[in-house]
Amino acid sequence: MELQPLLILRLLGVQPDGYRIIPLSRFPMYCIGKLVSELLPDRVWRNAKGLFVLSTGRCGTDTLAHLLNRCSRTDAYHEPPPELLAERKRAYHEIWEQPQQFAQIFAAARAAALVSARLRSRYYAETSSRLTYFAPVIAKTMPNVKFVHLFRHPGEVVRSGMRRGWYNGHPSDRYRIEPGQHDPMRRLWGGGAPSRRFAGTGTPVIALRFDSGSP
Repeated sequence: MELQPLLILRLLGVQPDGYRIIPLSRFPMYCIGKLVSELLPDRVWRNAKGLFVLSTGRCGTDTLAHLLNRCSRTDAYHEPPPELLAERKRAYHEIWEQPQQFAQIFAAARAAALVSARLRSRYYAETSSRLTYFAPVIAKTMPNVKFVHLFRHPGEVVRSGMRRGWYNGHPSDRYRIEPGQHDPMRRLWGGGAPSRRFAGTGTPVIALRFDSGSP
């Protein structure tokens, strides 16, 4: 029986527009990665090498992934599945209170790809902005990885997002970063224009902090 493309996407837990429709715990690649991550000894994670790009998105991450893949010994990904859309938003608000939980989410989501790269003596690189707020637990889990902070003029980033309808009815707006209850931007959020909302979410990327001694 020939499977239609739409059915294949749904079996993978992905809608035609690219947004997940089933819980992360039921995402096939995540389940495989969770099993792999649980079998790996800690020293494998400590010795693993890789590159992660931190950004707001809309600043050339896709292009950078293509450039990195021109190296024959690099496995570079832009937005590999699972994309961690909802988890990125949770990490922004909760990662300092629940670091172990987010370390487990990261490990399960990327273990299979990282192991595949290592078994083939290749270098793993990922440019997805969805892992930006996971950086503190990535640095602790994989102390040998490198981070690149990729940025673009803020006005250009906002304009690029506005062209795609971000914060203005886009299907994935429910997954986008919003100010926390104690953030000064919160009081402007309800009635703020989409451009103001988008512009107000870029600051935390620049102010991303690490525990003492982390990269």
